[in-house]
Amino acid sequence: ALSRIGGARAREALVLALGRPDGLARAEAAEALGRLGGPGAREALATVLTRDPDEDLRTAAAKALARLGGVEASRLLKQAANEDPDDDTRQAVKKALSIATAACMSSV
Repeated sequence: ALSRIGGARAREALVLALGRPDGLARAEAAEALGRLGGPGAREALATVLTRDPDEDLRTAAAKALARLGGVEASRLLKQAANEDPDDDTRQAVKKALSIATAACMSSV
């Protein structure tokens, strides 16, 4: 719901939700940040992707970054696709990277 409202306050609330203990709420916040975008969204998702211990949340962050797109998102996804410690997460990140790459190619 916050991503539909939009704006800086919604984005701030979603970034804060990434730090909550509830895994489902965190994944939903990552997904919503991917829809909302804006200042701070990419950075917050990058932090989750590269540092969070929860594999499902890293996967959600990868999908959200792919949705946001851009050179920096692609770079982060490439890095995670090669370095994430979990095999399933690496595969999910590779899929997200292919989606982000296809989106970049179709916009050219």
